[in-house]
Amino acid sequence: MWMEYEEFAEAVKKRMEEEMGEEGSVSINSMEKNNQTHWDGLEIKDKESRVGAAFRLRGLYAAYRKSGMEHTVSYILEMLEKKPDLASWDIPGEWEAVKGRIRLALLNAGWNRELLEGHPSRELLDLAAAYRMELEGADYSAATLVKRHYLESWGITEGELWEAALENLQGEEYSIKPLPEILESMLGPGMGGFHGFPLLYVLTNQRVSHGAAGILRKDLLEGFSKQIGGNFYILPSSVHETLLLADGPDIKAGELREMVQSINREEVSREEWLSDNVYYYDREKGKLEIAL
Repeated sequence: MWMEYEEFAEAVKKRMEEEMGEEGSVSINSMEKNNQTHWDGLEIKDKESRVGAAFRLRGLYAAYRKSGMEHTVSYILEMLEKKPDLASWDIPGEWEAVKGRIRLALLNAGWNRELLEGHPSRELLDLAAAYRMELEGADYSAATLVKRHYLESWGITEGELWEAALENLQGEEYSIKPLPEILESMLGPGMGGFHGFPLLYVLTNQRVSHGAAGILRKDLLEGFSKQIGGNFYILPSSVHETLLLADGPDIKAGELREMVQSINREEVSREEWLSDNVYYYDREKGKLEIAL
């Protein structure tokens, strides 16, 4: 007989407390995420570490329902063995060592007021460009929002942080590809008549992670406007990518906005929503606007 979720949460916490003993601490915490979303996390810290590893309890519960408690505990222990020595990262570290790891992430400014408190960011229209410090190795990756007090530790201004983040953004590999091409690469050319779709293009980075920040790159927007020979709309499909659509006589901003809102509510997880608005790139002005 499987335990209910709440019973499992307490049971797996107790088991991990037994496994960690005096060498660490185990707690269940509500983890704040993008757009006022939260998830239950099983957080495990080594005794000497300031940061720990957090596991999604819902994911652990699914693993338990599939393979049992012992398998779930073994999985957690295996992941803890693979994680880096977080204490050795010395967060925030030295500026010269970390400035190449600063990335921009676009979030909805209004939906994330509380999340962004204590974190430097810049607002663009209804969005906020926040700073993420990404740490990567052969077997792991982790990221954290840059806190305001990090700047004092690094001895830099927010302007210097912005310039470093823009330089890193400029160095990232981005692509703008027709949506039908991407769908066919995923599903195969025999899976449907994708070329009957409206000619939407997908803008994202190679990692497809926080790729919506690409709309901050003037070279990408200017290059696309030259490619299509005119102005275009930007549909914020998620924090990870945006859709581009050439302006035309039959295109109505209000209908596009309704479509974005509908897709957000029905197709995209709340954590990944970017905006309910649609943006417009005016080639002559060389700037983005909210399409009203």
